[in-house]
Amino acid sequence: MLENNITNRKWPDRRRRHSHWRVTVRYADGDVFGRVYTDHQKAQQFATRQLRSPVVESTRVKLIS
Repeated sequence: MLENNITNRKWPDRRRRHSHWRVTVRYADGDVFGRVYTDHQKAQQFATRQLRSPVVESTRVKLIS
């Protein structure tokens, strides 16, 4: 039954699977900073906290895996 699952083909050793969230922060001077989280709520909190800074132009949280 588990052999038909597509995710098992990716990790045959049955490692724990979890999602990764990338937070991208764009600054007014054109710089870009990124950080990866495994917890969506922590990623959202980081993005919200960064937006309080006057030099941050925008933030984005994206699911990458």
